[in-house]
Amino acid sequence: MSISTYEVGEAFPEVQLLVPDAFPMGVDAPPLGSDLSRTTLPMYRPLRSVDSLGAIKDERSARPPVEGTVARPTVNGRVEIPGAVFTIPQQGFSARPTEAGMVLESHPEPPWPKMLIELQSRLTPSDVKRLLVLASDDTVNAELLRTRVVFAIAMAGEWFLHLDHLIAKVEHQHGLHTEANEKQIRYKSKIFRKLKYIEESFGLCFSVPETISGHEVQQIETIFRGITEGEFRGRANAMSFKLLPSMIDLSMPPFSGIGEFSYPVEAPTKLFGQDIPVGRFTVHLEKAELANPRAVEHLHKGSGKPVEVRFEVLDNQVVYRFDNYAGQPKHHLRQLLDQFKQELAQDEPRELVDLVDEPIQDDVSQLEATQIAVGWTFYNRLPDRYCPQEPEVDGSTGHWRVPIWLVYANGEGGSVGDLFIHKKSGVILSHTPMEEIRRKAMVLADAILHAG
Repeated sequence: MSISTYEVGEAFPEVQLLVPDAFPMGVDAPPLGSDLSRTTLPMYRPLRSVDSLGAIKDERSARPPVEGTVARPTVNGRVEIPGAVFTIPQQGFSARPTEAGMVLESHPEPPWPKMLIELQSRLTPSDVKRLLVLASDDTVNAELLRTRVVFAIAMAGEWFLHLDHLIAKVEHQHGLHTEANEKQIRYKSKIFRKLKYIEESFGLCFSVPETISGHEVQQIETIFRGITEGEFRGRANAMSFKLLPSMIDLSMPPFSGIGEFSYPVEAPTKLFGQDIPVGRFTVHLEKAELANPRAVEHLHKGSGKPVEVRFEVLDNQVVYRFDNYAGQPKHHLRQLLDQFKQELAQDEPRELVDLVDEPIQDDVSQLEATQIAVGWTFYNRLPDRYCPQEPEVDGSTGHWRVPIWLVYANGEGGSVGDLFIHKKSGVILSHTPMEEIRRKAMVLADAILHAG
């Protein structure tokens, strides 16, 4: 999985003096850019789709070498990261030329990550143009170690490259992209630590694909939260289910209007081609509205085949209940997770360990807060003149405050109330009482209609 540059630093002249004598250059070696192109990780955006978690494009070191390329380790070395609670083992290093400089490449024993250090020039001194840290194989352990190494380098002020008897020091120059890069590695760190917990819980060993889709990221989060919480709330503003006529009553909500809907999942849950024995779980929507009414026509025909039915989730709230875990004491589930975190803490900083507790999904955006507010007016059956305005972060609570206005077609209007939305969960915390909203609306409407 490619990692964008975290730093640009200056290598000690000793490294440049060592390289021409100690490293035979690969013949016809590919340039770094074509072999290990940098990618940007799509982040989670809560749009109207259940498949909106960011996909991950993976780039690993186990690529077939270009014909004629020589990449044999010739010098023993290691990378030292001051302050890290782990030690990267000694490994071989080789080198290959680029157009103006060279690339130092490590050859570790899996699952330790491969490191490629691109020097901008072959002259002394030379800047470190780019550092790439790549997973050495397709295991979760390899991805776990890769994120651990990159996180440690990103947090350190400097790191050292030991090559035989010489030491090179690289200092960070935190640039404009540091914050974005840190967000990416935190995102990936959450995913692979949760995957590791799933592996250990069920005695599995995943083969991680080169591309993890948004749907698979959502599966990871759902399974992880199911086995650590039992029952929990997620966010989505639309969901689709394959239904048979025997499963539903078309005369009842949400087929006849806004209402609740529950869908039991009995089939084995699959992740990366393996069955995950989580048992039965239920997906429950509290404020669902039929999004494709024509699907009801197919259900009426009773063909006996499943029909895909899509629902708008007006409050963006989806409740998951995993039967085998919801009945267990909460402290027991927490104890198992805490034990896993203690094991991680032996080899990585607490800041990285605690990412296990954070949701993969981003906080509620301003756009999503608007969508939730619009849905709130729908299921409270307010006329379309009641319009949510641009959400603002409330200074006293840190959550979203959405002004509700009464607005006429000519643009005249005014505030009649407020809606407060939790910035992390999307749950509506409070709102102006409905009676007060309607009373203020009547007074405002009277003033507008009789003005002038």
